[in-house]
Amino acid sequence: MRYRHSTAEKRRQRLRWLPAAVIGCAFVIDYATLGGINVFPLLAAAPGTAAPLLSLGGTIATGVAANVAGMALILLERAPARDDLVPFTSIVLLTVVAAVLNVLLARDRRQLRTSREVAAAVQRAVLPELPRRVGPLTVASRYEVAHEEAAIGGTSSRSTGRRTASGSSSPMCAARAPGGAHGQRPARHLP
Repeated sequence: MRYRHSTAEKRRQRLRWLPAAVIGCAFVIDYATLGGINVFPLLAAAPGTAAPLLSLGGTIATGVAANVAGMALILLERAPARDDLVPFTSIVLLTVVAAVLNVLLARDRRQLRTSREVAAAVQRAVLPELPRRVGPLTVASRYEVAHEEAAIGGTSSRSTGRRTASGSSSPMCAARAPGGAHGQRPARHLP
């Protein structure tokens, strides 16, 4: 379970660079076309891409960086004009909207985390502890989640045969709990 959460966290870490990449793309496109293409829509998109990926401070910083980048692009090409006020105001307004979305998403994530913790605690309380031995059999168990981001939903166990004192070998059996609710796939067979 820890491995799966670490891969999801690595993916999330890579996506955190997306807002900076959007601003960088705006610079590259503006430079490559010598200002022939209006890149303010790209700059305006940067705070929106930051909202689900970064903290509130990161989202606001992305909006500020988009405004600074837009101003730098204008100053490199020409003197600022009155018409430039609309794109900058748009980026400020979109940054405010992105900040509100960021706060709402953070609240939802906290609620989801709490729900998962409660569900995992209930599952641990309900599932019985397996004995180490059942007669001549040794019992081993392993927990696998039914979904990559879930903390609950899959259980599997296996008992292996060991030679008994009389020299006969006991059978090997494997059991697994059925898949999680709503058609989630069950845990894989143990090796």
